[in-house]
Amino acid sequence: MYMAGQYNPNTNSNPAHFPAIYQCSQAGILNTNYGVFLPNAYAPSYGAVISTDTSFVQGNFNGIRVTPNGKAIAVGTATFNGGTNYYMVIARFTATGQLDTTFGNGLGYVINTLCSTGQGISINADGAYLVTGQLTSNPSYAALLRYTNDGTLDTTFTENGYFAFNSIGYPNTTLGMDTTSDGKIHFGATINNNFGAFQLLSSNELRNLPLPVLEYGFNKQLYKMFLYIDLYAQTIQDLTARSATIAAITTMLNNYETDYAQQPNFNYLVYLYLLSEQIAAIEINLSTAYPESEDQITQFFLYFVDRCDKLSAI
Repeated sequence: MYMAGQYNPNTNSNPAHFPAIYQCSQAGILNTNYGVFLPNAYAPSYGAVISTDTSFVQGNFNGIRVTPNGKAIAVGTATFNGGTNYYMVIARFTATGQLDTTFGNGLGYVINTLCSTGQGISINADGAYLVTGQLTSNPSYAALLRYTNDGTLDTTFTENGYFAFNSIGYPNTTLGMDTTSDGKIHFGATINNNFGAFQLLSSNELRNLPLPVLEYGFNKQLYKMFLYIDLYAQTIQDLTARSATIAAITTMLNNYETDYAQQPNFNYLVYLYLLSEQIAAIEINLSTAYPESEDQITQFFLYFVDRCDKLSAI
């Protein structure tokens, strides 16, 4: 078993605390062969740390995972070189609890100054790491980041290597996270001090987006490009039926824009589920008006509704 937390050399005279992980047996006995000896005013212990030099780093680890070859990868929060600002830190340790110098340009850890905290971590099937955190913005944004196996931000995930969102201007931060067997990303977050659970598209689906979906969702001039209406409509061979379908969907979306244009920070992509009844009614009307194209119209709506559902899930 592994525990993520912190190590405090002396709680009486030294307030410094360092990101640390500990390895225990199944019976809960601390493994004294893992990491380094950590003398403590109360009880000596062993664990894996980045440093115990108070001028260098202090903080704590919040999440930990173990790779198939026994390496522990941990994410947390730390301040470096005597500074007062806390940033996300990700460190990887060997099977014996030493810093893994094949990670983070020979250091064994990486610091992300874009984020003030690091909370949860998950290991992808391809060996990459998904990490949750909080961007150092005002108001704060909840963030999901992807790192390659060597500790660099993966810009094939999104343009910047991370995916962030903010809800109606309130402070946001992420909590723990995991991925499902089919690649969906689950994580917890607090939105204006309220807890929420979220599911994102799989890494491959997110990676294929040219820009973060939510940046488009807030822009009523651009969000429709993510719905691929003209592309999906190509399945309808009859040009009159195809044009009527595109016109009906476009009119619905234009009305949708008008209805919510005055609501601050409304995300058109996230709330597409509000249109489900209208979409169903349009499909019925078009199938009735163009019975010879009914099967192709049905296929269009299967694509379109699936796309809307996936974008709403974000």
